[in-house]
Amino acid sequence: MSARPDLETVCDGAMAILKAGLNTKLTAIGSEKNDGITCKPINDNAYFFQDLNNALTNFDPFVLYGGSITGTKADFGRASQDMTIYFLIVFADNGVAATSRIATRYLRALKETFEESWNLVNNGIKLEIINLDVIDLEALNSSTPYKCAGINLTASIG
Repeated sequence: MSARPDLETVCDGAMAILKAGLNTKLTAIGSEKNDGITCKPINDNAYFFQDLNNALTNFDPFVLYGGSITGTKADFGRASQDMTIYFLIVFADNGVAATSRIATRYLRALKETFEESWNLVNNGIKLEIINLDVIDLEALNSSTPYKCAGINLTASIG
């Protein structure tokens, strides 16, 4: 009997999906658009689970991800948990005119990577993908402005 998935297991599986496919998806989108605008690839060491560990300026871009249990339902001895997992790509805003397009392409790559690969890793766990608004960020230890593009994944396990 396999172990019942929990939030940490699902987050780890989702992160593995991104590491395996996100950079390939970014390259494919760049080739499709063929307009000279490129999204920097994500380094395999630039994924942080719910904490940056003071590594903000060491990677550009980087992914911050994590999640929470948003509810529990019990029905005839079986319990299920509703969860939300977030994935945020943070990248330096170098003031180029294409920054908004870069953010949009990161969002598209996140969404399509999960749409194409989710069931391969998390069979039977239904997924809803919600794009988050792109926001501006400022680092406390740098004058470089950043943009953050991300998605929420909502799922129910149990």
